[in-house]
Amino acid sequence: AAAAAAPLLMTSRLRQRAAECAKHVGATKPIDWFLRELPLSYEMVIENILDPAHLPFSHHGQDPALKRSAGKAMPMRPRKTPTAPSNAVPAAAASADAPATTVASSNQDSSRVQAPIPYYWPRPTGPDAEFDFKGNTNPDVTICFTAPYLVTYSWVVAETEVLTEMVVVPVAPGRCRYLSTDFVPAPGSKPRPPPPLHLLGLRGAAFRLLRRFDPVVSHHYFLNNIMDGDAVFMFGQDELLRAMQAQEDAEAAAGSSSSAGTSGAGSSSGSSSDATTTGGGDSPGMSKWSRLYFLPTQADRAWMAARRWLEERAGGGPFRRRQQQRQGEQKAAGAREGVGLPPTSQLKQQWPPIVLTPLSSPEVRARLLSRYEQHT
Repeated sequence: AAAAAAPLLMTSRLRQRAAECAKHVGATKPIDWFLRELPLSYEMVIENILDPAHLPFSHHGQDPALKRSAGKAMPMRPRKTPTAPSNAVPAAAASADAPATTVASSNQDSSRVQAPIPYYWPRPTGPDAEFDFKGNTNPDVTICFTAPYLVTYSWVVAETEVLTEMVVVPVAPGRCRYLSTDFVPAPGSKPRPPPPLHLLGLRGAAFRLLRRFDPVVSHHYFLNNIMDGDAVFMFGQDELLRAMQAQEDAEAAAGSSSSAGTSGAGSSSGSSSDATTTGGGDSPGMSKWSRLYFLPTQADRAWMAARRWLEERAGGGPFRRRQQQRQGEQKAAGAREGVGLPPTSQLKQQWPPIVLTPLSSPEVRARLLSRYEQHT
């Protein structure tokens, strides 16, 4: 009930364009929506779109800006809270709808002032995680995660504010819907100047030409290629992590049941053994997922912040309790039949058999890459 009553998360830019669209009924739509239902878990897709460093490598050639040669480290740093401009008005004098477009400066008390909120914020209090990083084509990009489903990238090109909005909605275990928006140029508007031809190449020039004549088709064509480029390895990673997490849950349940009748020293020994098996103990605020991932770079900070929110505020992710219940039933059935999952350490070593073999099936690949069934 609380979730249903919560306001819809929309950036200031999207609200503005939606209002413009409502005023001009029947005109060329200024907003184009892309939707694709993916056979991938919500957590896996959120992780993927919060990782900008993989784009030049996984999607080489899909856009003139996406080249392996341009790939580099993308360290992230937390973005500072916006400060109020010199011409800001006192909060008491702000209009009734000011909270939708302004944010109060954090260094004021009763006489707080109100400054315009960034165009990529969906609410006056800001996103749950916000980082700046240097992209491969722009030195100042901001990435935001607003729980539970909104991810935005924002930057400035030739004094024009650019915004990419992505929404990921879980619909079932191992399945989610991905939505993204694109602002269609108004008829007669001046197009943004393209990069030099020698930087575009033949494919890039053709894409820019398609973008100019039919922005909707180019938007959907580009995003479908991006989805296809990630789907296969994301599916394999999803399957492996699901198996490892199931075994982690089983080991944790077995450890808790056995430690109930042991002394404190025995319980401590069990914890040490678990840390050794999985590669180290948990950091404060983390759970077992942090032992299944290796996140050595600052480019992973956005995903770590999102995962921390899932663990601390969302019970580990959508459908987590249902999955644990189902895993318990499967474990009980396996125990009766004398079968079960191998230990976590063995699962980590069996990447090729577990992940690559199912993907060699034409049926699995067809299901993963079916634009006809997934794209609307």
